[in-house]
Amino acid sequence: MARMQRLDSGPFAVTGEARLRFRLWLDGGHNPAAGRALAQTLADLEEASPKPLHLIVGMMGLKDLQRAFCRPSAGLARHVVTVPIPGAHEAPHAPEVLAETRVASGSKRTGRTVSRAR
Repeated sequence: MARMQRLDSGPFAVTGEARLRFRLWLDGGHNPAAGRALAQTLADLEEASPKPLHLIVGMMGLKDLQRAFCRPSAGLARHVVTVPIPGAHEAPHAPEVLAETRVASGSKRTGRTVSRAR
């Protein structure tokens, strides 16, 4: 299983009745094996308890977008938001590059691109 953490406490926790409608997970996968494990875990979660999948993605620039994330997760998400990584210790992929690479990997053009941190 991917090293995913369900956010059940802290400032991003999903509480109350919202827990019935969605779950919030965090993952820091960074290589092709992690990308495949993440995609399989998301598919397993969908099979066990179907809920729309919305992804928020930021990725460091040294990572292989196609193999590490885009190909394994193609078609899983209903909506994808690509975001920058402010203060990253290595140059991150620009959100626009993430979005275009996902489309080139077979995902539909959904969601939006955030080009700077808010």
